[in-house]
Amino acid sequence: MNRICHVRHGETEWNRIGRLQGREDIDLNATGLQQAASCAEYLTQHGNWQRVISSPLKRAYQTTE
Repeated sequence: MNRICHVRHGETEWNRIGRLQGREDIDLNATGLQQAASCAEYLTQHGNWQRVISSPLKRAYQTTE
């Protein structure tokens, strides 16, 4: 059975203050980096994922890494 998991990027400083990012290339903040690490740990324990697709924006790519 094929499964798909959609993951949103971790928090950025702009997310924290409620500012819209759009296509602005904003890095994850410390909370976002921790969220990405927690997500990676969860996904490692819950599936055999064959493919990862990411936006080229920093916040998405950092979460994917």
